[in-house]
Amino acid sequence: MAESCTIYCKVLNLDEIARLLHSYFPSSRPSAGDSITVHGSTGSLRLTQKTFRERGDDFCRLLLSTCAFVEGMSNVDSSVKKLLTSHAESCELIVGVVAEPAFDADERYHAVVFAIAKALDGIVLNGQVILDAHGVTLLASA
Repeated sequence: MAESCTIYCKVLNLDEIARLLHSYFPSSRPSAGDSITVHGSTGSLRLTQKTFRERGDDFCRLLLSTCAFVEGMSNVDSSVKKLLTSHAESCELIVGVVAEPAFDADERYHAVVFAIAKALDGIVLNGQVILDAHGVTLLASA
């Protein structure tokens, strides 16, 4: 079963994403466009980017649902909630990442996700946990 995460980036730099993907996967030729796929030693990693186009678009709905997820957590300090919702609201780029068959299928999959987060001032959400660019847990839902 595929695994996924989302990177919320304050910096919009698609060229840097392409550069990082090429540095981690030099033999894979990523295609340009809204979706990029690279192939690892086992499986593949697909990245899909979303940017603001108009009010109410997919980008806006994703930011809204993420802020609602954070705000709805009752066991979280209000300063942490404020920090994370502020980060989400400041995003210029959202990158959805799908690893087939899983992130541990190739050790580079995790590494490139966090390299992108670090380069583009991002945080990573996997549906249960929000991590900083160094992999440190900022918020856990359980």
